[in-house]
Amino acid sequence: HEGPPQPPAHGGSAHCSMSSLESSSWLTPSQSILSDGESSLGFAAHSEELPARPSGLPPVPDCFRCPISQQVMEDPVCLEDGRCYDRSSVASLSYEGAVQPHKELKEAIEAYFELLEDAERRQQDWAQYVAHHEQKLSRKLLQKKKQVQALRNALETCKRRADELGGRKATHSTLSTSASGASWSPVTEGSTEEFPASADADHADSLCEPQGDSPVFKAGPAPRSEAAAARSRRRPSAWSRLLPGRLAAAPRGARA
Repeated sequence: HEGPPQPPAHGGSAHCSMSSLESSSWLTPSQSILSDGESSLGFAAHSEELPARPSGLPPVPDCFRCPISQQVMEDPVCLEDGRCYDRSSVASLSYEGAVQPHKELKEAIEAYFELLEDAERRQQDWAQYVAHHEQKLSRKLLQKKKQVQALRNALETCKRRADELGGRKATHSTLSTSASGASWSPVTEGSTEEFPASADADHADSLCEPQGDSPVFKAGPAPRSEAAAARSRRRPSAWSRLLPGRLAAAPRGARA
């Protein structure tokens, strides 16, 4: 059974997690966020605003592993035949020749783990940024949903009030129509029951006939009717009041 690779013991910056050395692919930040029950709606809607997602970390090269233990070599050495092993594994070969430290390979392994640690830190920073951005968008989305719900409630309230006012207006119009129908009933179009043709003819004839005694005028200084002239003749003159003696001496027939 193959165990996890071990990082070199030299240099503090060369240490990293065992899981990062064993697998070539990492959990994406969205998977870690979804595992916590967070919604990814805001992240999906604004993914173009986020920085580019780092492609997973590369696997450990095979040349960094010891051919015997399949672990990352902490102290690589070269044998006389050119083969490279970890110093701790050379004893299992029953090799009695000289060994030479492989400094270049050791430096390459240390530099690789330094880059791997930096890449891991960058990926963690990116995951934290995405989580913060998603939480911010989730709060904004929740606020917008509350605003939409408030607008819907206000719209429903206005609709109910409009329906109530419409019902009251229709009831008032019906009562007014029924009250005025007793004194006046409108004639429908094309109906001749209320006003027959004979009634229209009688009404037209009555308009043409003269109403009462029409005044008759004659030529003179001013148009006067005979009735007005008779009334003026019967009315006593104002001079009669000034001459009471003459009126008293006048015969009774003349007074009339």
